[in-house]
Amino acid sequence: MDKRRPENTLAEVGGRLKKVRNALNLSQVDLCNQINVATNTYNQWEKGRSLLDPLAAVRFANIHGVTLDYLYRGNISGLPYHIVQSIEKGELYPSRSDIASRKDGSKVA
Repeated sequence: MDKRRPENTLAEVGGRLKKVRNALNLSQVDLCNQINVATNTYNQWEKGRSLLDPLAAVRFANIHGVTLDYLYRGNISGLPYHIVQSIEKGELYPSRSDIASRKDGSKVA
């Protein structure tokens, strides 16, 4: 039996989902509406309690340019530059005021 650690765990995939969602300044509700999944289902993915649905992952990738390789394996090659910047800076939890101002179309420095 192979005792090596799997390439990724549910928690790691969920953590990457959360990083990208925050980099995009989206709430869970907004993202769920975009990829057509129930909020509680998405919440389970982000918390690492269940496996990300591949079809939803493809919808997410198509809408936002996020690679499946990043979501499932953590490889940042091919991600949009602004997402990589946000992930590398550790901007996992933008402030509510930042999110609100970005939703109304204004730019936040």
